[in-house]
Amino acid sequence: MAELFEHVSTAADRYRAGEIDIYSMDEIIHHYHRAAQELWKFCWTVGHGSNVELVASIIERMAADDQGPVDWWERGAPRRRQTR
Repeated sequence: MAELFEHVSTAADRYRAGEIDIYSMDEIIHHYHRAAQELWKFCWTVGHGSNVELVASIIERMAADDQGPVDWWERGAPRRRQTR
């Protein structure tokens, strides 16, 4: 969660510095929300939400595999609309 929130914190700093507009900031907040939902969905599906150690060990094992850590931020990216 802290890694996901860092995206929001960085964006807020950029907004305050005038580097991005309020609409970009809003999109980053929505992106955070979707990414956090993906992470929570995983946690509740795998560990039923109550076994923090189990979920943490599974995430660590996934990160140690060849595929690397799960990019929850990427999983929260908006889905592309298909053009017809």
